[in-house]
Parts: sequence; structure tokens; C-alpha cells
Amino acid sequence: DTARLKWHYVRVSQELGQRVFVPRYHVAPAHVFPRAIHDVYTAFMYLVNQGFQAQDITVLGISAGANIALAVVELLRIQKEPEPSRIVAVAPCVDLTLSMDSWTRNHDKCVLGYIPVDNPHSMPRVYYGDVESGVDVLAMLRHPLLSPLFGRVHTGPPLQIHSGTYDALADDAVALAQRVPHAELITYLA
Repeated sequence: DTARLKWHYVRVSQELGQRVFVPRYHVAPAHVFPRAIHDVYTAFMYLVNQGFQAQDITVLGISAGANIALAVVELLRIQKEPEPSRIVAVAPCVDLTLSMDSWTRNHDKCVLGYIPVDNPHSMPRVYYGDVESGVDVLAMLRHPLLSPLFGRVHTGPPLQIHSGTYDALADDAVALAQRVPHAELITYLA
């Protein structure tokens, strides 16, 4: 919710000494994959078409927003468009198979609840939408635009990852840092 997070964007802008552009994008469950990715991709291309240089743009995403940010970079690469200068991923949700141990290890310490992916009410299934009978859900969720961890993140722009040790997504952050040799992982004991 952009309005609730406005204070955060103002603080980021002040700390970086740079302008912040916050795209509004459609969210699940009302709008399922790939709507949010296309919305943010369109916003990025809008900035480039307005004269901003891609190498002057940093893309920041929090949790599912980090997933979307990394998926947008993958889409930019597929479309052979310029990529941002760097990505900042805060508590990144990058593996929608929910196979990381921190989901169960930290479930009682984190606000994110764990519902297995075979349940249609799980976070990944709500994001993706209805799945036809007989589809291998885990294989589908490994697609790089759904789970950027399985994409070409290791060849993308510099990446800064922020994660709390008690976050349900802590292992996603660590796995992402291991896949990206030029990543900077910043962890917090919280």
C-alpha cells in the first residue's frame, strides 16, 4: 500500500539524496501473475522513455516487491532493454516453492504465515491464480518470473540484500546471495 509506506519512501529518498519514483501496481488476489511484473516493467520503461538513464535507476523492492523487482530485471533482459544500475531487495521472497527451511524454522517469530504450496490459499498460489488440474505446481513455481532465484540473477546488476535472521524469508535471502557473486548481504538480528 503506497500511502502507508510513503514515510518509508521519503526516508529512503532523504538518506540517498535522490528522487524516488514509486509505481503503483496491481496486487493479488484481485490481479494475478504476471500483472504486477508488467506494471512495474511499464513504470521502469516510462522512466527510461522520459529521459532517465537506466544506469541511474536503482530498483528497490520489499518482500514480494523484491520478487517483482528481480522478475522485472529478468524481463528487461529477455526484452533486451537496459537494466537498472542496481537492485535493493529487502526480505526478498525469491523462491515461491517455499522450500527454504526458514519458513518453518521462523514461522512463530515472523508475521508471514506458512501455508504449504499444495494448498490453494498459500501465498504463491494466490499470486499465481488458479491452476489447472494435473499441473505440476512446484515445477510451475520454479519459473524465473515467479521465483527469480531460479533465473539468471547472477548475471544482473549489483544486488544489495537486506534480511532479518528471524524472517520467514531469511533463507531466501541467503540463497539469493549465494547465487549472485556480486551481492552484498546485510542481515539483522531481528
